[in-house]
Amino acid sequence: MVALAVLTLFSLTLVFQCFRALPMFLEDKVTERTACLKKAGEDLRVEKEYSENILSTMTDSLVVTDSSGKIVTVNRAICRVLEYEKCDLLGQPIDTIFSLKEEIDAGRLDFMETSLAKLIAEKPIVDLNTFFKSKSDKRIPIGLSSSAMRDENGNLTAVVSVAHDLTERIKTQEAITRFERDAATGRLSAMVAHQINNPLAVMNMRIDQLREDMEGNEQAVHSADTIKRQIVRISKTVKSLLGYSREKHAARKKVLVKDILENVISLFEPFLTSKGIQLEVDVPEYVPEIIADSSDIQEIMVNLIENARQAMNFGTIWIRCTVSEKEIEIIVEDDGPGLGDNPLKVFDPYFTTKAEGTGIGLSIAKETCVSQGGDMFAENRGDKPSLGARFRVILARDL
Repeated sequence: MVALAVLTLFSLTLVFQCFRALPMFLEDKVTERTACLKKAGEDLRVEKEYSENILSTMTDSLVVTDSSGKIVTVNRAICRVLEYEKCDLLGQPIDTIFSLKEEIDAGRLDFMETSLAKLIAEKPIVDLNTFFKSKSDKRIPIGLSSSAMRDENGNLTAVVSVAHDLTERIKTQEAITRFERDAATGRLSAMVAHQINNPLAVMNMRIDQLREDMEGNEQAVHSADTIKRQIVRISKTVKSLLGYSREKHAARKKVLVKDILENVISLFEPFLTSKGIQLEVDVPEYVPEIIADSSDIQEIMVNLIENARQAMNFGTIWIRCTVSEKEIEIIVEDDGPGLGDNPLKVFDPYFTTKAEGTGIGLSIAKETCVSQGGDMFAENRGDKPSLGARFRVILARDL
């Protein structure tokens, strides 16, 4: 009986001590769980900041819409381009910043609905040339790529769209077109002037002789004078054509070839990169001055780089410059399809392999090099044309 009482007392004491320890145990567990939650919260905060930093440092515009086409996420770049505050865009329909209706109406998209979310539900959009619509209603050319996010059941949950601004690319293309047009116009003017000038000189000489033979015949002399005046008038027109074609050559002065190369490269580099074409440049620190027309050299380089770009869907263009005692050599190479079995034929006027080419760009470039005391050569990079093309521009140092 005593033993039973002792055992009962011991059990009660043990239970009492367990009850006393329970709060401390629970407190430790709560503290441990709280620490875990704090760490998880901190990790979540860091992850959120990391994601926000990625979005804020993107140079391309990003917009995310929900399944109804309402904007739920934008980055800093798109706010800057569209002149909106972030809070002004969130919750707005996607058509607030651009509408695909014009693309559909113009037949550039084969879809029946204009909601971006619904368009993506049909199929992704990849590098579509369309327009943003800014807060001030300005149309901004963009290349748009969008894809859908879906849940495990295949239901559309969000649409992620990334757009890059095409404004600079379009300006670059317009500048290249302008260079080519001016060069072609100058060449054509010179050719027309040359073809007209020679027979004009013969006509002028013969009319003077005829006038002398017709002395005393007042009506015939009057007619000869009229013809003479018209010949002089045509001659002035021819001189103006020659003046146009030679106008750019009158501005020869000391120029830095390296500066010209850097300017042309900066013009092309973003455009080439966006097309998947790598540009590798090797220009020495010191390239001496030469006497030349900087616009001539710039047009030559624009012509060569643009020809290389048009010949390639992707690959590499190399630009190298070497300096010797008497000349500066600029080499432009690419790993495109090459120049065929007769590379020098590319310098023949009106020879072209391009559907929309004029065939006079390279002939003008070579003629320009020669006029400055240099030359231009064309060759394939290796034994086979398929290894690419190489153009060598020689500029004389002693002009």
